[in-house]
Amino acid sequence: MAEKELFSELSVQHSAKVLDAGRARLREPVRDQIELRSVDLDALLSA
Repeated sequence: MAEKELFSELSVQHSAKVLDAGRARLREPVRDQIELRSVDLDALLSA
């Protein structure tokens, strides 16, 4: 068993091609923004 490699019966895998898709689209969160909403919670419920 020393001569036999682990998973030797599997085919050889090649690395996938890397596609250059440009820069990643990333939006930075704005942590200092403040939003105050006045909401009538009873109006959100059905009768």
